[in-house]
Amino acid sequence: MRRQLYSLRFALSSVLLETPCACTWYLLQSAFLSKHRFNSHTRLLCTAQTTLLSEVEADTEEDPISVISCSVCLQQKVQLLSLLPAYSCPQYLIYGFWVHCCIVQYGWEVEVTVATALVNMYRKCGSLEDAEGAFYGSIGSDVILWTAIITAYAKRGLAKGALELFEAMLKDGITPDAFAFVSILNACQSCPSISIDFIYMQITSLGLNSDIGVMTALLNLHVKRGNKAEAEQLFHKLPEHSKTIWNSLISLYSHLGHSEKALALYYVMLREGIIPDSVTFVATLQAFSSERFLSHIKQLHVNILAAQLASNMILLTTLMNAYGKCKNADGALKTWECMASRNVIVWSSFFAVLTHLGLGQSAVVYFDRMFEEGVLPNEVTFTSVLEACTLQRILARGKQIHACLESHGSLENMPLVTALLNLYSCCSHLEDVNKIFDKVKYRDVVLWTAAISARVSHRCGQIIVQLFNQMAQEGVLPNLVTYINVLDVCWTLPSLVLGKQLHTCIGNGDASSQVDVGTALINMYGKCGCVAYAHDVFDTMLLKDRLSWTAIISSFAHNGKEKEVLQTFRQMLWAGVLPDSITFLSIMSSCCHSGLVDLGIGLFFGMINDFGLQPLANHYDCVINLLGRAGQIQIAEQLLRAMPENPSEVSWTSILGAYRNVIIYPSR
Repeated sequence: MRRQLYSLRFALSSVLLETPCACTWYLLQSAFLSKHRFNSHTRLLCTAQTTLLSEVEADTEEDPISVISCSVCLQQKVQLLSLLPAYSCPQYLIYGFWVHCCIVQYGWEVEVTVATALVNMYRKCGSLEDAEGAFYGSIGSDVILWTAIITAYAKRGLAKGALELFEAMLKDGITPDAFAFVSILNACQSCPSISIDFIYMQITSLGLNSDIGVMTALLNLHVKRGNKAEAEQLFHKLPEHSKTIWNSLISLYSHLGHSEKALALYYVMLREGIIPDSVTFVATLQAFSSERFLSHIKQLHVNILAAQLASNMILLTTLMNAYGKCKNADGALKTWECMASRNVIVWSSFFAVLTHLGLGQSAVVYFDRMFEEGVLPNEVTFTSVLEACTLQRILARGKQIHACLESHGSLENMPLVTALLNLYSCCSHLEDVNKIFDKVKYRDVVLWTAAISARVSHRCGQIIVQLFNQMAQEGVLPNLVTYINVLDVCWTLPSLVLGKQLHTCIGNGDASSQVDVGTALINMYGKCGCVAYAHDVFDTMLLKDRLSWTAIISSFAHNGKEKEVLQTFRQMLWAGVLPDSITFLSIMSSCCHSGLVDLGIGLFFGMINDFGLQPLANHYDCVINLLGRAGQIQIAEQLLRAMPENPSEVSWTSILGAYRNVIIYPSR
């Protein structure tokens, strides 16, 4: 630092006392460059060229450009090379070219050290082609030069090219060092299909399997690829664990959804005396996705404040998202209010959190506040706010956003268009859905699926079939979500042919055995009266969740298979799958059809007392129907009056039906 200040004072003194020479200009530039004052340096460079040019024109007949090159560059490659780090960013690439031209003029570009400096400069500027030119222009090479060009490929995500260079380096007789292995391992992160067995063999043969830097890069590669077993094995083999290694493994657990393991590793890290940083907290917070982790989030919040990291915007945004996932609106809002500054990314995340918490109206209000604070929304922001409008069915504000987007030509963004389709569909404005969909030129499978989904809730079976066929004609292949949406309306069509065709398209293998697709097929066949087909699909499913069990029970109940309903319900409980209110409704409806009064009433009270589920109006209707069939009219009427909601038309119809069958002599 003292040397830099001395150089700056010396150069300024020279400028003030006498006409600056080329050496003085160089020192002044170097001083400004060392302080990263690029704009000042650019002005100095132009001034130097102008000054020297005027001197040359006055004193010599030689070519002024060549004289400037000689004077400014001082004919010393060390001085030129010292300029390159300052130009290692895209906006200063033109100055890097200028230095490169001076180097070529003196023929220094063939030297390995010079070529390495040029490759690194072009890499940081994002110009891979020029980095290649500097690399291949060198006569001879060493491991540092090879590592520089491999790193350039890695930064561009060109894993295969980096691996080819690594193999060429070995053929050239160059032994890679730890930095070379770190570069090639980082390159492999962008291409999961590349095997690293060969690279690991080289690491082991050179005895670098104990090098912390290399092992950290290898661990990060396993983390990026989601190789949990390999990452854990490598972690336990390492003689010491840096903070980066701890953070990498915690991040892996969070990415894979192993919340407990991520949290446990965080506490082990603390016991080992490792002080967490912002990366640690971010990785740990990303593991939390349910309310049972709320106490841990609050503890981490305290630790963040104690570590004086409350000014880290990325960390606070992650903390806010964690509170949102745990349904803690108070924590999310307080975290947001504590942010000293908020950019558009923070605002977009905030709107998404509010929507997730069901606070769509608040999201719309805060959207206005964002403009007041001078922050302009981006496409992600608009998407989040439109989702909030959909949640609360705020059509007027949604239309305002739509008009704004259309005036700025932003309706080619697929997530935005999808959000608009969902809004208009939710508000039953199918004409607007059609207009938006028809205006979009490029329609991918996500947009087609959104257009189909928009009509599912309105039971537009024929239109959905037309869209599905049009999608196929345009060469867009449906995904599993598309199939699920179309299957959901097949039962409304007069023919089962389409449903069976879709089943054939999905296939009888892995796709149809997936939970979501299998459940959709069961529902479709059950509603169409094909219980045997529904049962076959259920049996082929490898995994069965609550929805799939409920679907097959509902299929049996819908088709009057009371015995199968009860048998499947017992199997569901034996499998350890807890029923929900819809499951109980299906079974109780079956009891109504078959006249199983005691069982139906017992299920109603069991749902409340044993499973802690709150009955809905439909559950009360079933019990009232059962009590009426049993002649217990007074109890049925008491239950009707005790309903938490106003009795529905079905409820009164059940009571009136019971009165028609039983003569009552009320005691008054």
